[in-house]
Amino acid sequence: MPAFPSRSGLLACLFLLSACAAKPVPAPVAPPPPREPDVVQQVADYQGWLAQQTPESLAAEIERLEKTATPRAQLEHALLLAQRHQPADLEEALAILANLQASTDPAATTWRQVATALAPAWRADLQEQKRLREQLDKQSQQLRDTQRRADQLNEKVEQLGQKLDALKSIELNLPKPAGAPPAPNLPSPAAVPQSRSPAS
Repeated sequence: MPAFPSRSGLLACLFLLSACAAKPVPAPVAPPPPREPDVVQQVADYQGWLAQQTPESLAAEIERLEKTATPRAQLEHALLLAQRHQPADLEEALAILANLQASTDPAATTWRQVATALAPAWRADLQEQKRLREQLDKQSQQLRDTQRRADQLNEKVEQLGQKLDALKSIELNLPKPAGAPPAPNLPSPAAVPQSRSPAS
């Protein structure tokens, strides 16, 4: 006959089974999310690299970036253009940022945030440059107008001088009226004897 466990043994088995059933099963630990790249540091490093390049190197870099259609390449292209601080380059850089901000590419999420942060400062810089350029153009126009008025005044003075010379020439060539006494023949100052002082 099979041996059955005693009552105490049966109770011990039931207790172990209940303890095992009550013990919570640990949930699987989710892997940590992938660490996003430090975009701010990458942007700072790229700007520092741009500042050390020659014009030839920058031209080659633009050619490389124009052939690369990644969000990072777009942002770097905008950074390169903005570093020139020229209105036309800033306008092109802002257009690149606008395209990046409108992108629905999931890979552009982080770079889109950087573009959103950069756009206001670049737009303000562009407006300030345009204001200064307009002020400079206005001052240059005023200077040209002043120079033109001065040239016109000098021309009028010269014409007036020529007219005066012509009038003097006409006056000298006018015939003397009949019966007019001849002009006295005054001796030259060298012919006039010098008076001596009483002490001589």
